[in-house]
Amino acid sequence: MLHSVWPVEKRPAGLQNKSKFNSMPMEQLLSIAKFDQDNMKSVESDLSASYSRDKKPRSKKFKADKDNGFKKLHPARFERYPLGDIKSWFKKVPRIRSHQFKSLPLQFSGTHNKVTLKTIQAMHDRTKILTFRMFHSGNINVGSKPIQKVEKRDDNGVYSSLDYCWESPSSLSQVSDALLNYSVILLHLWPYDQTGLILQRLINKYNYFSCAATLTERVNLVATFFNTVLRENAARAGRKEVIMSFQEQEDALKNVLTAAGLSNTVPTGRIPRVENVKPRFKPAPSSTFVPNSGAGLANRNKIVLVGGKPICFNFNNGSCRNPGSPVGCKDARNKDFVHQCNKWDATKNAYCLARHPRIKH
Repeated sequence: MLHSVWPVEKRPAGLQNKSKFNSMPMEQLLSIAKFDQDNMKSVESDLSASYSRDKKPRSKKFKADKDNGFKKLHPARFERYPLGDIKSWFKKVPRIRSHQFKSLPLQFSGTHNKVTLKTIQAMHDRTKILTFRMFHSGNINVGSKPIQKVEKRDDNGVYSSLDYCWESPSSLSQVSDALLNYSVILLHLWPYDQTGLILQRLINKYNYFSCAATLTERVNLVATFFNTVLRENAARAGRKEVIMSFQEQEDALKNVLTAAGLSNTVPTGRIPRVENVKPRFKPAPSSTFVPNSGAGLANRNKIVLVGGKPICFNFNNGSCRNPGSPVGCKDARNKDFVHQCNKWDATKNAYCLARHPRIKH
C-alpha cells in the first residue's frame, strides 16, 4: 500500500531497503512519510534553494549482472550523463564498438529508411573519417547503384579504391535532414558524443551560411564544415583525445568562411529586400528583353536575358532556393536562370551584370 503512495526512489536512503522497511511498525512509517512529505514541500517552496551550491552525488555500488542490450538491461545503463568536465572522462569512451549491430531501432525517431547500413556500419568506428553526403537520405539505396573508382594519395603515393556513388544534398531541407540523421545515429552508437548537437547549433547560429551568394555555395559550405569537424574528431579518437568543443568548431567554421572569401561574422537581422515598387528597365546593348510569362512575376512586365537565359529575380532579392546550375540555378521545370546583378547603372547606361546580387550592389 505504501509503495504506491511513497515509491522507493522517493524515500530517504535508510528506508529504501525492503526488509528494513517492512520490519518497522505502520504507525512509525506513516509518521516518517508525513514528515518527509512536509519537508519536501518546504524545500520546493524555498526559492533560494535553486541558488545553493550543488553537492556531488554519493557513489553507487551496483550488483554484478548481465546486459545484452535488449530485454536484459543493467541498472547502471540508465544513470544520467556524467557530471564532471568532459575533458576528464571522455578518454574512457571506446574508439570502436567490437560488436557491429546495424539494424538500429530508428523507427521511433522517424529515422528509419534515412541512413544506409554502410554508413551505420562505419560509425561503429570513431577513427573512420565519414563525409556529409553519407548521411543524405537520398543515398538510402546507394548499395544498388554502380560503384565508382576513386584515386587517393597518401605518403606512399597514389592508389585506387572502390566506393559507392554517393549523392550530395542540394537543398537546405536536405542539409537539415542529413544533420538530424547524423545526430540520431550518433545518439544510438555514441551517446556521450555531443558533436551532432554542436554542429546543428553552429550551423543554425550562422543561418546555414546565409553570407553565401547562391544555394549551391551554402550547401557546399555546410558539407565542408561538417567534413572538417568529423575529420578532426576521427584523428582525435585515434589519439584518445576529447572531441572538438563548441569554441573549437566555431573557429573551424570561421576558417571555412575565410577560405571561401566570405565574412565570418555572425549574421544578424533579416535579409534586406528590394523596395516593393515596379522596376523600370532600360534597354542595354548587352541585354535583350522578352515579355514575362507570368510565372510568379506578375508585378514585373519584362525580364532581362543574358546569353539567352533570364536573370533570377530571387537571387537578386537574396532569397533564391532553387538547386544550383553552371550559370546560376534551375527551377522546378528544369529551366536555367542566371545569377547576375540586374541593377541598372545610369552612368554606364547598362546593367551591372556582376556575380553579386542586386541587394549587394
